[in-house]
Amino acid sequence: MQDNSTEARMLRLSFSSYAYLKGHDPKAGRQAVAQATEFWGISGVVDWFAVADDRHQFSFALVFVVLEALAETNEYSVVVRGTNPMSLDSWFRENFAVGTKVPWPGSPGAGKISQATATALTLHEGLRDGGKSLYDYLQQKIAQDKTRGRTSVVRFTGHSLGGLVAPLLALRFSESYPRFENLQLQVYSFAAPTAGDSEFATYLEKSFLENARQSFGEVRFIRCRDDVAVKVWDKRDMLGILRLYAFYGVPINLFLIAVLGAARWSVRKLGYTQPFAKTPGSGPFHTDSTDLFALDAFEAEDYLDGGLAAQFHRAKAIAKRPYSHRVFRNTLAWVVHGVVMHVVPYALHLLTKTEQEYVAGTLLKTILTHDTFFVERRAVPRNN
Repeated sequence: MQDNSTEARMLRLSFSSYAYLKGHDPKAGRQAVAQATEFWGISGVVDWFAVADDRHQFSFALVFVVLEALAETNEYSVVVRGTNPMSLDSWFRENFAVGTKVPWPGSPGAGKISQATATALTLHEGLRDGGKSLYDYLQQKIAQDKTRGRTSVVRFTGHSLGGLVAPLLALRFSESYPRFENLQLQVYSFAAPTAGDSEFATYLEKSFLENARQSFGEVRFIRCRDDVAVKVWDKRDMLGILRLYAFYGVPINLFLIAVLGAARWSVRKLGYTQPFAKTPGSGPFHTDSTDLFALDAFEAEDYLDGGLAAQFHRAKAIAKRPYSHRVFRNTLAWVVHGVVMHVVPYALHLLTKTEQEYVAGTLLKTILTHDTFFVERRAVPRNN
């Protein structure tokens, strides 16, 4: 049976955001996302959509809003796409530019965020649909709902980079716009990298817990302990990255040691810290779900198609080959494991068995062929 919880719905919407990777045509992107939400069984309409291009053929930043009108409430799901895997600009500017920090652009004294985070936030805040920013659209809709006696629920969600940016958009909206008595803000962040330093993490936590300008409801940061993305760029968590997939039979090598060691060295004095990482959940706050769906050895492979599972086993059986060749294959196996663990555990945690198999079975195809992510023309059966 399909999990119809809000958390599962937000994950499906986050996966839907990957439906448009090539090109940067707002009309085509809106259509692709609308088809994806229908594919995943999401009710509502895509009411606001914006996409930015990089300097090549791929879309850079993408955000859309799904509006669902209920009896007395309008629900707005603000969905932020993760990194476009085919956009080098996005990788370098929104992910890897962490060697410097800049002040949080909102309230003064709120700590600092990485340059990559600042770039990503600026790009997403700069998106427009029909000349309206996301904030302008939300403010207008909430005001209209108020005049009609309706309650507005605005949920911000995203996976990976989207899971990093979505809470920041919610925070900026709460900082910058007047309080609406008919409004409740919610956040569902999946697999988010680290946005800023410990001072900013503390500010984010307090803002969500104690914010006096807006009413925050559900705030969930969902993480898997075997996901590389949630461990960068906190130098304490980065210590364990090298050993992360040894449990799955993937050996480490000098190349991986050098790359990860250099990354950790570059951020050693910057104090990057995940929000809610050390705080037990309380009330509506689901701060860290790592122990809820940590995988046993090879469990993820049970859901992979034969081709991807065979690649895993082949990579593990190369110990007797020339060292240079083994280094390459071991590194590739480590990277593939990293990609799989960045996606599959969240599906295992929230989606149906059929959806889990679909997610895992299309993942490698997407990576290798640059095909549309998690969307085909056939529907996923939902009867199990």
